[in-house]
Amino acid sequence: MTKKRTLTRWIHLAAAGLMGIAVYTPFPAYSNAVSLTIKFCLVPVMCITGVYLWKQREINRLLTKNP
Repeated sequence: MTKKRTLTRWIHLAAAGLMGIAVYTPFPAYSNAVSLTIKFCLVPVMCITGVYLWKQREINRLLTKNP
């Protein structure tokens, strides 16, 4: 396993942990800062790292392809 994949996996797991904590917190009302952080930071990070982990080979092939 490469270092890039390991780093991506840890970022994905950390974002998932933070999102899980935010979802299962017993407090029903979040502050605006927490809500905005989840919407504009954690969800995009989860999506990007998830797709990268899923399609890493194809993404790397497209990025390193010589014309």
